[in-house]
Amino acid sequence: MHDQLSASGEISSAWAGVLTGDCLVAGFTVLVWDHICTIDEEIQFWWTAAPSAVKYMFLLMAPHIHYDPLAKACVVSERPSVMSIIWIFALTSETVVFVLTLIKVLEHRASNQINNPLMDSLHYGQIIYNVVSSQFTR
Repeated sequence: MHDQLSASGEISSAWAGVLTGDCLVAGFTVLVWDHICTIDEEIQFWWTAAPSAVKYMFLLMAPHIHYDPLAKACVVSERPSVMSIIWIFALTSETVVFVLTLIKVLEHRASNQINNPLMDSLHYGQIIYNVVSSQFTR
């Protein structure tokens, strides 16, 4: 183990490569094992389920999603034409929830009916969630 550490206590790049490779093999093994263990449920609940909007959105997006090792995340290789519609729907629904939350906060503040720390926490939590999540949709 001493050979893998530099004088500053950092792991050498060769040893880090070995650890990364081992982690990739372990992660892939877990992924395959999970798929084998849940294939019957996937068939029962997904492929034989009634048609739905979520099912169609997944089927439209699945061919365009791949893992990008540089970004270390799943990314969309090309933007399907329906992506704009999906994005507009998500943005609209999040905006409606944010506006309704603000209306409720103002109503509760004006009427002073619900003066409860839990409600304050829920309201402010929702507002903070919307403000933070809006930063990631740009």
